[in-house]
Amino acid sequence: MHYTFIATGIKQDLELWEKFMQTFWFKLPYKDKDGKDQKILFQSQLRPIQLYDFVFPRDKLDVVLNSFNVWQDYVLAKAKEPKPAFQKSLWFLRKALKLKEIPPHDKTKGALALPPLNLRYIGIGIREDEDRTFPDGNTHEAL
Repeated sequence: MHYTFIATGIKQDLELWEKFMQTFWFKLPYKDKDGKDQKILFQSQLRPIQLYDFVFPRDKLDVVLNSFNVWQDYVLAKAKEPKPAFQKSLWFLRKALKLKEIPPHDKTKGALALPPLNLRYIGIGIREDEDRTFPDGNTHEAL
């Protein structure tokens, strides 16, 4: 059985919680080769499907999108037309998280130097921060 959910919180608290969640042991019922009911110990498994919110200044939007949308651009180019189920999933997540669709971006503006790990990034959407004047008199994005 699987229970899928989203968790959020302070990173070090989440890391501690993740370790704790893997310490549970359950009795897993099964039938042996003679048809008798048996139980074996089963350790819980926490399998991450992670959702991230990367915060950056708005004037770096093209650079960030160039860095993180490589996989999505590749998939959409290979598919020629995005699959309806994929698009519906992204639409639902965007609505639930109050995000806007990812805009077209200038691929000539460079990218962040991300390490070449075995990861894939699927862009969901963006959220723009409003400008705010702070008590010190400075006005900038309310990141």
